[in-house]
Parts: sequence; C-alpha cells; structure tokens
Amino acid sequence: MELTIVNQNRQTIIIPGDVDTITIERDKSLAGETIRIYDASKKYDVAHQTLSKWARYGMIRIMSHERHALELDESDVALAVGLYKLLRRHVSPQRAGHTLRHLLTA
Repeated sequence: MELTIVNQNRQTIIIPGDVDTITIERDKSLAGETIRIYDASKKYDVAHQTLSKWARYGMIRIMSHERHALELDESDVALAVGLYKLLRRHVSPQRAGHTLRHLLTA
C-alpha cells in the first residue's frame, strides 16, 4: 500500500509504505482564530522556529506581525502540524517537510 495525497490543485504526491486511507480536513472550529507562535509551539508540540519557517514560506497565514509577537491562523497551524506528523510516520523529516511545503503552497 501507499499513501496518496491530492492537494487542492489536484497535484498528487505518493508516499510508499503500508498505510490506511486517511481524510484530513481543516478544523472549522478554529477558522479565524489566532494563536501566538510560542503558544502554538507548546500546544502542537512543534518548535517555534519550524512554525516561523512555515509562515515565511506561506504554509501558515500570518494574522498579525508585531515587533515580538507573531500571531498565526490556528486552523492553518493545526492542519500543517497534523499533515507533518502524518508524513513523518512514513518518511524522513526532510522529505516530510518538502512534501508538506509542496502540498500547502501549491
């Protein structure tokens, strides 16, 4: 079996391995909610540097960028982290990050 991911633009990424069918949807209850980058780091157990990089690449929307407080769209954070953790179960961290960037910025 393999993991097949099709993004919104119908681009397909196939990851070999033994996986089940998985449906990932954006959490509607988080739509429009903002979260500070350090709070998101703690809540979703991802380094704040990683979240900052994902925001810079356009994978996560920046809602507010003040001097020392970067606020992100929490639904974007939850989606990106969920996809990354799913990908990490099947591929290297580098491949997971590359695939995630391809999916979320295409």
